[in-house]
Amino acid sequence: MDPRYALVVITLVGSISKAQYWTPKTPFPDVVEASYSFTIEDRMFAGGGLNGVTPAVEYTGLNEYIASTNSWVPRAPLPVARYGVGGFSILGKGYVACGWHIGSPQLTDLWEYDPIGDSWTQKANFPGPGRYSTISVATTTKGYVGLGYSPYANDWWEYDPVLDQWTAKAPFPMVGRQAASAFVIDDKVYVGLGARDVTAFSATLYDDWYRYDPTSDTWGTVATFPAPGRIGAYSFGFNGIGYVFCGAGLNGTSKVIYNDGWAYDPVNDQWHTSAQVAWISPARTGCRSR
Repeated sequence: MDPRYALVVITLVGSISKAQYWTPKTPFPDVVEASYSFTIEDRMFAGGGLNGVTPAVEYTGLNEYIASTNSWVPRAPLPVARYGVGGFSILGKGYVACGWHIGSPQLTDLWEYDPIGDSWTQKANFPGPGRYSTISVATTTKGYVGLGYSPYANDWWEYDPVLDQWTAKAPFPMVGRQAASAFVIDDKVYVGLGARDVTAFSATLYDDWYRYDPTSDTWGTVATFPAPGRIGAYSFGFNGIGYVFCGAGLNGTSKVIYNDGWAYDPVNDQWHTSAQVAWISPARTGCRSR
C-alpha cells in the first residue's frame, strides 16, 4: 500500500443540512501525487509532489487556481522541491514544512509564501526529526505540524508566524502514524485516521479521532470514524462541519481506494454520510487542503 497521497481539486457546496453536490473543475496542470496545498483567503495554491513512479520525478512547480476563470496560473516554485507534505496558511501567507526530497534526507525546513510578491522566504526550521506524511494545519493565528513517518511520530508542534518560532505542545495521545487526516472547526484541531507498519500488502489502519484545544493544550477523544480506517483521506472544515472523503485502505492484502464521504458534527459529536465522489473514476487517495 502506497503511503503517499495525490492531490485532487474539488468543490463542495453545502453542509449537512443542505443539498450537497460535486462540480468538476479544470484539472491540475500535471498528474502528481503527494503534493502540498494551501488556501489564502479565497485563493488556492498547490505544488510539489511526484509526477512519476518509476523512476520518480519531483514536480517543482506551484500553481494558483483562479475560480473566476476556472483556470490554473503558474506561480513562483518552492526553492526546494519535495513530496509527501501538507501545507497551511496563516495571516495571509502560505507555509510548507518538512517532506521528502529525492537524494536528500527527510527535510526539516519551513518556507513562507507571499501571494502579493509571489515569493518564498525561508523561516525557522521545524525542530523535530525530519519526516513526511505529516499533519500540517492552522488555526486563525498559529500553525501546527506533527505525526508523520520515519520514524513514526506522535509529537505536536506549534508555529507562531509573528515570532517565527516553534513550540513543543502536548503530543498526540495515541501511537505515531503517517498519512492521517485533520480539519479545523472553531480554532480546534481534529486529527484522526492514518496508519503505521505500512508495507506493500499490510498496514495497521486507524479509525479513531481526537480534538486538540490550543487554548488549554489538551487532547480529547471524539466519535470514532464510522467507516473503515484509512490513509490519505481528503479532509477540511467548512461552516462548522468537518468533512472527510476518499483515502486508501485494505481488504485482506488487497488495496482499496474509497470514494465515500463523511461529515462530522462537533455539536452532537456525530458522523453523517455526505456526498460521495461517485462520478470520479477511479476513486483516489488523499487530497488535502487547509
